[in-house]
Amino acid sequence: MKQEHLDHISQIPGWRRSRRFQLIESTDQRDGYVELLAVHDFDKINGLGGAEHERAKSAPWRAKILQLIDSWDNKVFDFVHEFEASHYCEPPVVEN
Repeated sequence: MKQEHLDHISQIPGWRRSRRFQLIESTDQRDGYVELLAVHDFDKINGLGGAEHERAKSAPWRAKILQLIDSWDNKVFDFVHEFEASHYCEPPVVEN
């Protein structure tokens, strides 16, 4: 099932990558409670809202999973700056 959703998401024009995270420790101690985060990176000009995106949102897997979700949020962020390893410089050594 995990792969099915990523297969659909990766078909959206402008898709770059997807990353998934799971919160290791939570203050919510309910049995089976898990906090997850998925981050999908797209080019500035992309197919979000287009046919491929609608197909990914209408997949049977998504409908099944949404029934299990306690709360869900969706945010879109603009790309600001990419830090590359070549931009890194050693901090100056401070002697006492």
